[in-house]
Amino acid sequence: MLVISGVVLLVLMLILVLVQSILSRKGTTNTSTLSPTGIATRTGGRTTSSSYQPATGNPLSPRAEQEATILREKIPVTTKDFDISYSPELDKFVITRKTPGADLAIDEWAKKNGYKDIIHNEDILVIGDKTIPQIREELKQTHPELFILPTAASSSQSSSLSPEEMNLKAQSKLVSDFLDIFIRPPPPATGTPYPTAITVQVPSPTVEPTAEPEPTAGSSSSGGTSSSSAPSSIAALFPNPLPKASDKAQSFKSSVSTCLGNKSVYEQAAAKTGMQWQVLGAIHYLEGGCNPTHSLVSGRLIGENEPDIVRGGGCSSGTSGPGIPKPLAGGGCGFDTLLDSAIYAGNHLKGKIGHVPANFEDIVTAFSRYNGGGNSNCGKTPYTHCPPDFRGEDDPYPLSYFDTKHDPMYLVYCADLTKCDPPRAFQRPGAVTVIRLIESL
Repeated sequence: MLVISGVVLLVLMLILVLVQSILSRKGTTNTSTLSPTGIATRTGGRTTSSSYQPATGNPLSPRAEQEATILREKIPVTTKDFDISYSPELDKFVITRKTPGADLAIDEWAKKNGYKDIIHNEDILVIGDKTIPQIREELKQTHPELFILPTAASSSQSSSLSPEEMNLKAQSKLVSDFLDIFIRPPPPATGTPYPTAITVQVPSPTVEPTAEPEPTAGSSSSGGTSSSSAPSSIAALFPNPLPKASDKAQSFKSSVSTCLGNKSVYEQAAAKTGMQWQVLGAIHYLEGGCNPTHSLVSGRLIGENEPDIVRGGGCSSGTSGPGIPKPLAGGGCGFDTLLDSAIYAGNHLKGKIGHVPANFEDIVTAFSRYNGGGNSNCGKTPYTHCPPDFRGEDDPYPLSYFDTKHDPMYLVYCADLTKCDPPRAFQRPGAVTVIRLIESL
C-alpha cells in the first residue's frame, strides 16, 4: 500500500512540474528583447552554466565543448590583431579582424591556446572585419523592422502563426541578416573586394581541338627565359600525385598564354618578394586578365585609385619605393607601374599565411584569403565534396577546374555585398589551375 501511495505521489509531482512549465512558457510568449540561448549570461564575473553547446547547428564533440566552455570564461579577448566577443543576436562567439595579418594570428592563437577544434566551427564562431556595434547600427538603418518583434495583435492580422512562432521567425530573420552582414565586411587591403563575384577581364575561352599533355610535378615552363624560381619550387605547390585537370581547364589555355607577355615583370617582382613568378601571373590573370595596363591588386587601370588599399590603411607621400602605392592627385592610392602592383600583390599574398607558399595547402589557403574567402562552397552551395580538406580547399578562386573534384564549383557572391540566389556556377579556372596551365605552355 505504501509503495502504491508513493508512486501516486510521484506521478502527481511530475504533473505539477509539467503544468508549471506550460504556464511559464505561455507567460513569456510576447517578448520584446532578444536573449542568448547558447551561452549563459554572466553573473558576478561567473557564468550561470558549466558547459556550452550551440543553440543551433551540430552538437559539439566533448573536446570542442570543453574548448568553447573555457573560451566563454575568457571573453572578451583583445589582441593587436583581433578581438573576440559574444553576440546575443548570433548566439555565437565573434572574432573581429583588426589587421591584415589577423587570419594568421587567429590560427596561431588558437593552436597556442588549445582552441583548434572550434576556431573554424561556423556553428558557434564567426570571423569578420566589423564589430558587433557597427553591424547593429547598420541593421537598424537598413532593416529597422527587424528590431520590432511582432505582438499578438499584429501576428494575428498578418499570419496564422502563433505569437511565439512569429517571435521565433522574427528572431531567425534578425540572426540571418546580422550574420549576412558580418561575413560581408569591408574589402581587405588588396585582392578582389571581399566577398564578391570574381569579375575579371579574361578573353573568351577557345576550345582547342586536342588537349596538350598535362604538366607533371617537376615540369618547367618552356616559354621565354628561365624564371627566378627553380621549377622544383613550383612542383612543390602541386599535390603528389598530381590529379588530372578538369577537361574544361584546357579551353582557357589560349587566354592564359597572354600572361607570358608580362613574364619579365613577374620575374622582377618575384625577385623582390620571393614569390614564384607563375603565382604572380595567376593573380594577374584572375584580377586583370594579364592585361599589362591593369593592376594585380584589383584589375583596375594602372594609375587609378585602388579602393582596397585605401580601406586597408591608405598610403603616404612620405613612404616610397618598389611596390609601395602612392597618393593620387585626385585622392586615393594607386601605382605608377605594373611592376609596383605585382610587388605589392606578392607581398600581400605572402602576408596571408606569413611566408612564401611552400606546398599545396599553403598556396590554396593564401589564394583563398587573398580573395577574402567569402566564396568557400561548403554549406552554402550544391558543391558536394565537403567538408574541405583544409581551409580554402572548397573555394573556387584557387581551385576551380583544378581536377574533377573541383568541377563544378560555385560563386556564393555574384557582386559586392550581393549573394547569388541561387549560387551560380563558377566558369573560370582558379589560380592554382592557372599556374598549371602556365607551366604547360
